[in-house]
Amino acid sequence: MAVGDILGNSISALLAFQRAIATTSHNIGNVDTEGYSVQRTELATRPGQQSAVGFIGKGVEVATVRRMRNDFLEVQMRENTSTFEYFDVLHGLASRVDSLLGDPDTGLNPSINEFFKAVEGVANDPTSVAARGVLIGSAQSLAGKFNLIDQNLVQLQDQLDGELRGVVTEINSLGGAIADLNREIIFARSQASGQPPNDLLDRRDQLILELSERVSVSTISMGDGSISISIGNGQPLVIGFQSRSLSVNTDPFDPSRLEVAFDDGNAISDTLTGGRIGALLGSRELVLDPTLNGLGHVALGLAESFNQQHQLGQDLEGLLGQAFFRAAGPEVLSHPNNTTSNDPTVSVQDASSLTASDYLLRFDGAVWSLTDRSTEQTVTMTGTGTDADPFVADGLSISVQLVGATAGDDYRFVIQPTRGAARGIGVNVADPNRVAAAVPLRGVSATGNVGTGSITAVAVTDSASVPLSANGGDITLTFDANALGPGVPGFAVSGGPGGTLAYDPATESAGKTFVFAPPFDGISVAVAGTPQAGDSLVVTDNVNGVGDNRNALLLAELRNAATLLGGSATFQDAYNRLVGDIGVTTRQAEIGRDTQDSARALIAASRESFSGVNLDEEAANLVRFQQAYQASARVIGVANELFQELIGAVRR
Repeated sequence: MAVGDILGNSISALLAFQRAIATTSHNIGNVDTEGYSVQRTELATRPGQQSAVGFIGKGVEVATVRRMRNDFLEVQMRENTSTFEYFDVLHGLASRVDSLLGDPDTGLNPSINEFFKAVEGVANDPTSVAARGVLIGSAQSLAGKFNLIDQNLVQLQDQLDGELRGVVTEINSLGGAIADLNREIIFARSQASGQPPNDLLDRRDQLILELSERVSVSTISMGDGSISISIGNGQPLVIGFQSRSLSVNTDPFDPSRLEVAFDDGNAISDTLTGGRIGALLGSRELVLDPTLNGLGHVALGLAESFNQQHQLGQDLEGLLGQAFFRAAGPEVLSHPNNTTSNDPTVSVQDASSLTASDYLLRFDGAVWSLTDRSTEQTVTMTGTGTDADPFVADGLSISVQLVGATAGDDYRFVIQPTRGAARGIGVNVADPNRVAAAVPLRGVSATGNVGTGSITAVAVTDSASVPLSANGGDITLTFDANALGPGVPGFAVSGGPGGTLAYDPATESAGKTFVFAPPFDGISVAVAGTPQAGDSLVVTDNVNGVGDNRNALLLAELRNAATLLGGSATFQDAYNRLVGDIGVTTRQAEIGRDTQDSARALIAASRESFSGVNLDEEAANLVRFQQAYQASARVIGVANELFQELIGAVRR
């Protein structure tokens, strides 16, 4: 072998191992650099030189500097990071709501208990103005607790809206930075004859990982070295050098809500999953909306049920009770594309049939339809939708009198029956004298009766039937052994509905209840005992009934009455179900977060073992490359000695 060949081979080795030492030092220097992938200098044999005795080796060359990267682990890391962030943010929000609802100091149950304890106080002492004042104060405290919880939930929504804007800004910034790196990578590859710019690739991968913390992403590697990124249902966010921007806009139905859209106005909130943005958007449907609706459902159900019974009572001034609570009724949101000049009118028809759902009311120009927005199921409506015959569904009365509607139109309205009820609940009664603890009617036995017959109870279910003084006067039941024919005893009714009522003391003396005919069907009378012929029982106005607690007892019974959810739940049952549902969501989010955290740790460990810098390994490589470098230098020295010997021989 010629001296020149030895020298050339040695120089190539010297340069190659110098490059390997530089790569090793680069690895060591970036041991703590986030997202850095360890690099390896890959060596290749130079093509040999043909000779008469075969191919003569020409040394070594650097084929490439390759970063150690496992694409499968990278995809797993992105997906796991996105899922972890989703559950982490969702758990943080759900746990805050769970604490708000379940805490003894901030929750609703203690206030409901205190309120009904005050109602029982009035029932125990109906003449006490102080007890009535305590009831009003407890009612105000209960309404204030509804208001406070709702206010805290709205403030939480405002905080989430602020975070949503911040996350969208971060996504736009990361998308722009990734697009810029695509440009730099393509340019660097072209300048380096296709060799990978490892550090730029690491920076881009790290930005994509940070992007996956904000939103779930999918990536496609392009032939020119760039990466295309999609979000949602495959909507492109980054293509080559271009990055699309997201914006935060108001919901077309509800200006108080925000939605995410591309800069061209195409809304994508419903398609975004994973990451912080997925949790922020999903938390509205999973936590905030159900909680606001559920809280409003309890508030509206309590107000409607209590008001209904209170208005059937009589206060200390002898007046019929007024609505004790005030609560905001159903809200109707109209889509901005609707061209009608008036919206549907919606009211509560039956509080016990209300749900905590929102509804989409739609008209295609010919047919009306109602859809439960939480279940996406069609809700059956009865009625025709007119003012005289409104649609009735899930406890709601819906009157639709659109002006200017034509066939083929598409009108959409969102009905929120309970959303604002907790926010708007308050107490109408301020004067203790106006607490209606009595029933406006009472039953008395006529003077001179000789039998034991008596009226044991009088109930009023429709305030239109009272007072009797405004509806023809007292109602008198006179016993007659032949009232309904020979040998068929009963009462002849004078005043009120008139007619006769069958009553046989021989078999019914323990008690029998009569419900009067219209228009007095709001009055029922319970009779017991053994009346004698000519005995009269009188239903009369409860004049000076200041000591009457019958309506207060009925109001107190509402505490344990199943008046909500189709007659299956009390007020506290409905509230406890709401707390339980939020607790389940919180627990599920916690389990999801912890599971993903464990999985992420395993993936990170695998990723680190493959791509991370191992200082022990780098130290060993440094020694190995240094020895190879020194050996190459030594060969150069040998080549120099041979050359000097050759020169010396020629001179001689």
